[in-house]
Amino acid sequence: MQNEDVQLPDRILAAATNVTGGTIGVLWLIFCAITRRTMSKFLMFNIYQSAFLALFFYLAGILLIFIYNILIMVPFINIVVNAIYLSLFTPVYFHLSIMSMLIFIIYVYLFVCAMFGVYGKLPYISKIILYQLERF
Repeated sequence: MQNEDVQLPDRILAAATNVTGGTIGVLWLIFCAITRRTMSKFLMFNIYQSAFLALFFYLAGILLIFIYNILIMVPFINIVVNAIYLSLFTPVYFHLSIMSMLIFIIYVYLFVCAMFGVYGKLPYISKIILYQLERF
């Protein structure tokens, strides 16, 4: 899949999809389904990866809040849990926490890869999406 010649509109749409967390990509999917247009594998890969990543971050955030609320009630573990929580989620630089910076770096990496026309690979997620695209 790496040798595919990627057109500039596909690169721009893929980059916009990564910047918006998959929103533009999902809207483009709906538009293409209504007008019966075909999309390149590169664009489909970026749309699915960005949407999957946004969903993953959303569900991971809910799960972490749930676990935090449970562990904060345990008498001696709550000190360790608070220390970990504060070190990961307290704003450090430009009002971003360490976790926010990590998510920002991932999306910047995907944006740059999309602009260069390269498949941005993320562990596990890219394998799943490439496997699904091969089935089409």
